[in-house]
Amino acid sequence: MIDMVMAALWFVLGAYSFWFLTRAKKPQSLTLDELVILWKVHKHQTGCASSLSKVEPVIDGRTKEFSGFVCECGYQYQSKRLIVQRRALERNMFAAKAFGTTESASTLKTQVNQNGCR
Repeated sequence: MIDMVMAALWFVLGAYSFWFLTRAKKPQSLTLDELVILWKVHKHQTGCASSLSKVEPVIDGRTKEFSGFVCECGYQYQSKRLIVQRRALERNMFAAKAFGTTESASTLKTQVNQNGCR
């Protein structure tokens, strides 16, 4: 009888661990640029007439960073990621990258100008 109870407890522990690793989520912080872009997408898709100044950002209590927004029309957006997922890398969306390399285009342009080519 004790073997069946132990097997059931191990099964429950395994099922909970599987759920925790595949379904549990926590808030993902957003940059101000991402917040504005997500609001613009919402406004375009729903035809919302509220202005950006009426949007209230949702701030995570632990980290004091933006994790979503609440629109005046009642729409709510909360950015979440899986617990086991890595944090998204912060990238500057205005810095151009050369295709197939890790160097930025401005660095490549400076190197070409120093060599006297083009």
